Amino acid sequence: MVFVFGNATLAAVLATVPAAAHVDGTPPGPHDFWTMWSLDPLVVLPLIVAAALYSLGLVRRWSGSGLGRGVPKRRAAAFAGGVLALVAALVWPLDAMGESLLAAHMAQHVVLMNLAAPLLAVSNPGPTIVYALPRSWRRRLAMAVAWRPVRTTWRFLAGVFIATMLQQVALWIWHTPGAIAAALHDDFVHVLMHGSLLAVAFLFWIAVSYPRDLGYGWSILALLVTAKLCGFLGVLMIFAPQPLYPAYADRSEPWGISAVEDQQLAGLVMMPSAGAVYLIAATVLAIAWLGRIAQQASNRPAFESRPAEFR
Repeated sequence: MVFVFGNATLAAVLATVPAAAHVDGTPPGPHDFWTMWSLDPLVVLPLIVAAALYSLGLVRRWSGSGLGRGVPKRRAAAFAGGVLALVAALVWPLDAMGESLLAAHMAQHVVLMNLAAPLLAVSNPGPTIVYALPRSWRRRLAMAVAWRPVRTTWRFLAGVFIATMLQQVALWIWHTPGAIAAALHDDFVHVLMHGSLLAVAFLFWIAVSYPRDLGYGWSILALLVTAKLCGFLGVLMIFAPQPLYPAYADRSEPWGISAVEDQQLAGLVMMPSAGAVYLIAATVLAIAWLGRIAQQASNRPAFESRPAEFR
């Protein structure tokens, strides 16, 4: 039961970690790594609230139906892993490194979109979080979710095609030089960037993770297309002859690498790691689809599988 309460207390414990700040506005260097924890209330407080609600809901569901019932242990573990991934991307010093290194910034995006988002999606946290609310709130929320315009909007956004398009649009817009520069110089834009990338990635993984029948094929296609496009963005960073992001021009020098080398490292972080996640997911879905087809074939009556001339 330790991990149940670990999610609720993790962000609160992090809030006691001293955070070093550069009063002169200079980006952090290697010597600052272990002291530069990012404790932005816009990040830490939502983590605390979400983890606390999920843990309370999980305790209530397990105390009523038994350990592992209602909410499988693997889903609870996936939620815990998703929260830890969010901490690693947004609170751990990786976030501060992103002010100096484009490679660290891209690593953040990979963790958010290809680790935290799929873990949270497969954990299906919504029902468990709702279970932590008072009964009257649950009824009102259920009525709101059951409202036809809400259901129609959700089905539209969670469709594989729309979710894939939304993720790609957000990915490419936020990786333009202007957007990267704005995120470096404005904390609100920085939070908006990471929040929107996480949101569209979560929607994408929801869309591809629960296919039915021919939906397996569309989900696999979406994963393969996404892997290709993310790989193309990484290739641009690796083979560009000059820095694509002027905002990072002089920031990597304290780390002993040039802006071009930092950019190449960013591409190497993005292309294989992000691509591998999508390809693995596509392979898992392909295996599940073949298993489903085999099961359906084995459940057919014997006479249906015979050639027509023998019937």
